[in-house]
Amino acid sequence: MEHRELFSKNSYVKVENLMDKDMSKIAGQYALFSALNSFEPESLITGQVPGSHGVYADCLMESILLHLKPKIETITGLNLIPSYSYYRMYEPGHILKRHRDRVQCEISATITLAFNYNDTPSDHKWPLKLRDNNGEEKEITLEVGEGLVYKGVELEHWRDEFIAGKNSVHVQLFLHYLDADGPYKKFKYDERPEIGLKLPLVKKLKGL
Repeated sequence: MEHRELFSKNSYVKVENLMDKDMSKIAGQYALFSALNSFEPESLITGQVPGSHGVYADCLMESILLHLKPKIETITGLNLIPSYSYYRMYEPGHILKRHRDRVQCEISATITLAFNYNDTPSDHKWPLKLRDNNGEEKEITLEVGEGLVYKGVELEHWRDEFIAGKNSVHVQLFLHYLDADGPYKKFKYDERPEIGLKLPLVKKLKGL
């Protein structure tokens, strides 16, 4: 089945090469350098993964949000409005709790930018898990540049504890959009004046 048919049927679809692999590697290295120079820990109160390096509306990632919009429109068959971008660097011990996204994340894409798992089997991939429309739990692994396009408001999703050796990392990019013909279009740009702006609002960091 085509991506659009699978997305329509299941509310999610895995897409190989959603993002060019070289671009993904550059963005992944950028995220690692960013953490090295200006670590931004998610809050114990508002963050989904407290203590992880998480960045809202980074300039590079906002550019990718706009760049991939036409491709994600083709995959979903929807006219989309950008909401916001976010990326997170996971380290050993981190857990992404089971959750559904806030309405500003009506249509989302999660893309693997980089990973390095030390002291793990060579074929190990840290999976994203979700509960599908039939209530069944699915495990989805993503190589660098691969992405999952999904309706995060509808589908519960999570990651179990990241178990790997010291200095292991996993960097994930989240791109969020709104259906231009749907009920949440009033939240365009995540209620910012325009894409690319960082607004220091605690409420924006809840439920990414």
